[in-house]
Parts: sequence; C-alpha cells; structure tokens
Amino acid sequence: MKRDRNQLMLYYRVLHSPEHMADWHEERFFSYHNLLPGEWIDLFYKEKCHDAEKYPLRTNLGQFTQLALEQFLNLAPHYRQGDIWSADDLKKASQLDGICAFQDAESALDYMSGSHYGSICVVSFEGYFVSTIPETSGTMRGALVKHIRTVSIQTAEAFKCSLRST
Repeated sequence: MKRDRNQLMLYYRVLHSPEHMADWHEERFFSYHNLLPGEWIDLFYKEKCHDAEKYPLRTNLGQFTQLALEQFLNLAPHYRQGDIWSADDLKKASQLDGICAFQDAESALDYMSGSHYGSICVVSFEGYFVSTIPETSGTMRGALVKHIRTVSIQTAEAFKCSLRST
C-alpha cells in the first residue's frame, strides 16, 4: 500500500530500550540511525564543502533535521574521514525528521519476533508519512513518520493479544 504524505495513517513504534521509552514519554518524536549520510561525508571530506545549503536533508538514509546537519558541520572538523565518531556526537548528527515506525502491525510483530530485548512496548499512533527507511524489506515495511497523536501504548504481549482478538 502506497502511503500519501498528506494522509493521516496509523503506525506502530516498537519501544525496546529505556531511551526509547523516555523519548516517547517526553514527547521527543525523533529517531536516530546513528549513521551519517554518505552524501554528507562525501561533501565534507572529499569536496571540502562547508556550505550548509549544498547538503541535502533527504538522503538515502531518510529525512534528517536541520539541527542534525548543523551538528554534523560543527562536529565533522573534529574527526578525520573514516574515524569512528563518539556515540554522543553520532546521535547529535543523525537525528531524523520523524520517528522510525512500522506501516502495519505484522511488520512490528516481525521486528519483535526473536527479539533479545527485555521489556518491549508497542505504540500505535497516527502520523504523516515522511519517507521510507533502510530497514524496509520485503516483509517489514518501515517508514519515517511525523507523530500527530498517540492512540495506545501496550506491552508486547497485550499488543499480540489485541491482534489475535481482531
């Protein structure tokens, strides 16, 4: 099913870490890939470009925020090409413009199956499609989504039970 950027749809976010839980409850509706866009790396290190206007926010990894780009341009001079960035710096420069979520309940279930995470919750929420994400595959349908309204937050077990009862 093709998602319309202007149509409010139901999505599913799997919260599997204390950081995910805190971000959701504190209404920080952004995700992080903890990856830097190759387009940015090439522009900065290969082309020596420091003009923020030449950097795309929509990349192969998804749609990034303006803040992520600003952080990248501030932090990149502290690293040589190929260096491993600190986790804190990587998070600052990899903020996506929305939440990584699943487009259907089955994809959320696939993601959770075989999970090694301890406590998992699933959030059902309404939002607007921004872009696909690299995790999208033949069986899991992921999207970057602008959060509008939380519908429910359930434990993984309650979420599975609710799907069986429908």
